[in-house]
Amino acid sequence: MITAETCFRDLNNSPVRHIRGRVELYEGSTLLKTFRHTDLLKSLTVERVGDSSKFFGFGVVHKLNVHIIDKNRELNITTANTLDVAFGVGSDFIYPFPFFKVSEVHRDENTNKLSITAYDALYKASEHTVSEINLPSYTIKQFFIECANILGL
Repeated sequence: MITAETCFRDLNNSPVRHIRGRVELYEGSTLLKTFRHTDLLKSLTVERVGDSSKFFGFGVVHKLNVHIIDKNRELNITTANTLDVAFGVGSDFIYPFPFFKVSEVHRDENTNKLSITAYDALYKASEHTVSEINLPSYTIKQFFIECANILGL
C-alpha cells in the first residue's frame, strides 16, 4: 500500500532532489575556473527565449543566468569569456548545452554577487542575414563553413 508518508519520503530521497550544477569559465579554449554548487556557484538557470519575428531556429535561443559569490573580488568575467554548463546526479556530469557567450556581468556591491547573463551562438546568429554570405553557388557544407566564419565559430 502506498501512503502519503511513503510518497513524501521517496520524494525527498529522489535523485531529482540531488541534481548538481557546474559552470566552467573559459577564455578562448583555456579553462580558467570551475564553479560548483558546493563553492561559489549560487544558482544557474537556462531558459529558452524566442523572437517571433525571426525565422524559427534563429529566433529561439538559450539564455543562461548565473549567480556567483565573489567575496574577495578576484573574478574578472567579461564579454570575452564563454561559459559551459554541466548538470549531474551522483558523480556523472552531462553537458546538454553548447557554450554560452557572456553578454552582461553585474556586481551587487553589498553582497559581492556576480549576476552573469550569457547566450548560445544562435543569439549572435540572429543579428545576421543569409545575404551576408558571399558565395555565388555552394554546397550545404560550404554554407555551414561560411556561417561559422561569419559567427566566429
